[in-house]
Amino acid sequence: MKNILRILIFYSLLFTIHYSLPLISGAEIVDRIVAHVNDDVITMSELKERSRLENRDEKEVLNGMINRVLLLSEVKRLGLTVPEEDDKTMIERLIDRRINAFILIPIEKAREFYEENKDKFGGKEFLDVRDEINHYLIEEETNKRLEKYLQEIREKATIKIFY
Repeated sequence: MKNILRILIFYSLLFTIHYSLPLISGAEIVDRIVAHVNDDVITMSELKERSRLENRDEKEVLNGMINRVLLLSEVKRLGLTVPEEDDKTMIERLIDRRINAFILIPIEKAREFYEENKDKFGGKEFLDVRDEINHYLIEEETNKRLEKYLQEIREKATIKIFY
């Protein structure tokens, strides 16, 4: 019985010392890693700041941040980095070269879209809105292909989420 009491007291003291040590030493956790993507990390402070700026859910923002890190890794892997350019410009160049360069909207598809949405063009003729339609259809196709491209990159990447 005495041994059990001694063990209980020992573990109680150990527990108290372990959890009060940061308070005694004045140490505090300033930041923590919420995701590890290949060789990069995303910190809680980065996530909170981006979430605040975008006014979106943290999990949704984290997913976007992971995608950004993956795309920047692809930029580096493909040798598309330019020192004076910002990340957004380099990602746009990657998308232009790996996705948009292969998108061609047939005139028939643009005309079909026009016919299905004629009422939204305010009586304008097809030739007057053809560029607008092409731009919309290219953007739509880019988003589909980018989603697929990101999925392929994610499958090859090492992603650990600690959130």
